[in-house]
Amino acid sequence: MVVAFQGLKRKLGMHQETLARSLARLQRDGFIEKSAEGYRVSRKAGLMRTDAQPSVAIPVIRSYLPFSIDLQNFINELRGMWFGKLRWLGHSSNASENILIWITDDGFIQVELKINNASIAVQARVKESADAREAVIAAHELYAHISETYTKQLKKSGILIGAQVS
Repeated sequence: MVVAFQGLKRKLGMHQETLARSLARLQRDGFIEKSAEGYRVSRKAGLMRTDAQPSVAIPVIRSYLPFSIDLQNFINELRGMWFGKLRWLGHSSNASENILIWITDDGFIQVELKINNASIAVQARVKESADAREAVIAAHELYAHISETYTKQLKKSGILIGAQVS
């Protein structure tokens, strides 16, 4: 998973100077790797990983994207965006799946978009003290933006006729 600096700052609640110094030390010691997109745990640190903080996963939406969608362009348009209360956290990918992740400012709600070929799944994760209702609402707000993004892409490609591209 690649996590943006601002996403880490939000998730950890740290001051940016403190976080920057901490990340520099972790990078120097080989525990994280920095790229243009953000930070990722190195192989060295991954070997020492224990299970993350427990959270409850709430499946919200499972759907399919139109077959004519350019998946990489679609992913690139969503990456880094903010939606309602959701702020960009980061992403991970492998040969079969892309996962885009957003969190709320307080870090209590995390919403994940999993893309596998043309199949998508939106799920919310909440800590036990978080309100599951708010998590589901945030997941639906994300899905509304997903729909807008692929509709705009279809209009630009000429597949949807009769609607103007904004």
